[in-house]
Amino acid sequence: MNNQGHKSKQNDLIIYDNRLLPPFLFSGECNIFPIESVVATIEVKSFLNLQALMNTEKNAMYLIKNVWGKNKWLISQPPFPLIACLFGFDGQNIRGLSSKKNKWISENISALRFICSAGRFSWVRIYSKETKKPEWVYGQADGEFREIRRFLGTLVDNLRTFSNNRWLWSFEIHNDWLGQYVRYLR
Repeated sequence: MNNQGHKSKQNDLIIYDNRLLPPFLFSGECNIFPIESVVATIEVKSFLNLQALMNTEKNAMYLIKNVWGKNKWLISQPPFPLIACLFGFDGQNIRGLSSKKNKWISENISALRFICSAGRFSWVRIYSKETKKPEWVYGQADGEFREIRRFLGTLVDNLRTFSNNRWLWSFEIHNDWLGQYVRYLR
């Protein structure tokens, strides 16, 4: 929820930074978090298909544009919005996302940053030093669930960076904790 009263759609998991603002309501069933403290949201699907992916993209876009984007920030809006993620325990081969050569994802998915389907694929949108813009990077699935390790490792690496960018006095540069173990699992 932002300070203008805009509310997000339901989210399965919310990762927030209690140093900024604590939750307004934290009861277990119905929780209300100020948008200033939300670092990431994760939608979890038991079965991931195209419809679930597109619905989650639409909800993430609403959250970023209408809740994050229309918030009245006290000083200035932080440089990066929250990290929107999607995880599926099972699923279909959606638009060829189980293949490294895929243009569909960059043409159709812009609000989500992390997508993982267990046993099928993971995609992470990270900033490229070469092109100086965010790009989708594919993670191949295997019998050892490297796609899940890559999804979780890269997410954990970026949580601290995104959270610290909310602090005015933070000049911390992103530093991988787990990236060396998961970045090249393709």
